[in-house]
Amino acid sequence: MITNTCWTCIFPIIMLGAAIGADKDEAPADRVKQVVCLCNDTLGVPYPGYTYGFWYPSKLIEFVRMAGCLSALGGETLSFSKHGQGTWEVDEFTEEDSNATSVHYHYYSFPILLILNMFAKTECIKDHYADIDLLYMSEVDPTWYDDEICYFTNPESIMVANPIALLACTPEALSATALGKPIDSLFWCAGSWGPVYPFTTNIHGGGGSMRHSSLLTTRVLAALHRRFFLKRTYGKDAMCKSTMAFFIPKTQYKITMMYPVPEKKSAHVIGQSELFWGTSRIVPVTGEDPIYLIWNWNDCCMSMVPGSAGH
Repeated sequence: MITNTCWTCIFPIIMLGAAIGADKDEAPADRVKQVVCLCNDTLGVPYPGYTYGFWYPSKLIEFVRMAGCLSALGGETLSFSKHGQGTWEVDEFTEEDSNATSVHYHYYSFPILLILNMFAKTECIKDHYADIDLLYMSEVDPTWYDDEICYFTNPESIMVANPIALLACTPEALSATALGKPIDSLFWCAGSWGPVYPFTTNIHGGGGSMRHSSLLTTRVLAALHRRFFLKRTYGKDAMCKSTMAFFIPKTQYKITMMYPVPEKKSAHVIGQSELFWGTSRIVPVTGEDPIYLIWNWNDCCMSMVPGSAGH
């Protein structure tokens, strides 16, 4: 929790329009840019405030090959059937579908700033989680394994999961890798990692565990947005409370690896080539079950009157 976290990734903190700790370019382009704001407290009474934005470490996503293995909780194992054990890559000489990825994921709340009492302004914490908790498991989600079942829950995939639509992913791959700026309008693309649709574990073709696990991280976030488990936490409309985001707002997120080789000094954005951040994090021979820390940009209205937001 302490040594594997990139503490400088909280920056920039933008308060009253001024950036602290890093350049404003490292925040989403469509963040709140005004200086003062007005929101309602819990009783519906308006209160004046000043704008405050920062990167908030909020969730963990782990990928495991053994069903029910909770590596983020010290390797505790739940009693799931071992019939559907996963793998990062299948030997091309022994299996028909070579280089296929099929793993399980677990999604946790991880409000590390609140756990360590480093942040007390709850009006900026919009999901209200206050401790580590297991929120979602792919072992109980039939859409994670079956492309056909997943299609019926996300019918828009027929329009974007095709070679013509995927041609548009090339400029995003360049933008995410060279500029650190994913393109939100291309919601079906994950930059250099590949296509976001379908929201399943099935990935075919080479690339290795870093690219595959990164693409699966994007699919998990996109699927949870699609099911309204995740919301938009930045921008003028989301300043007072989070709002629905039917498709994943990719610029809202950045990612750091926590295991097996943590990113301690920098984060990467969705779609950024793993050649820039992941080449030294591959564990040879035995492979790895990576854990990623998800950061989301929060825009909020900090009260100018102490205690008014919590009335």
